Amino acid sequence: MEKSHVNLSLARQDFRIVCAESPEYMKALEAAVNERIDGIRRKYPSMSTMRIVLLAMLNMEDDLFKAGLDRAADEGDPQEGEAQSGAKSEEDDF
Repeated sequence: MEKSHVNLSLARQDFRIVCAESPEYMKALEAAVNERIDGIRRKYPSMSTMRIVLLAMLNMEDDLFKAGLDRAADEGDPQEGEAQSGAKSEEDDF
């Protein structure tokens, strides 16, 4: 499978991602994540970005659990969930 490089902006931070998924798919993920972050930011404008992102992550993980899609958490292997995404920061690409 061919890998591509995609520039993303998540929580106002820029990333260059190496991934097996299409750039369009990664941009859709970017939009979904930023939508969650922006929703929390609107509710709590004085909250730090770190706390906003952590709450967004918690909300997303809750959705995965409720949908039965978080197999890695069910199996007790948090690394497996990361590996399944197919995306990593270019900084981690050796």
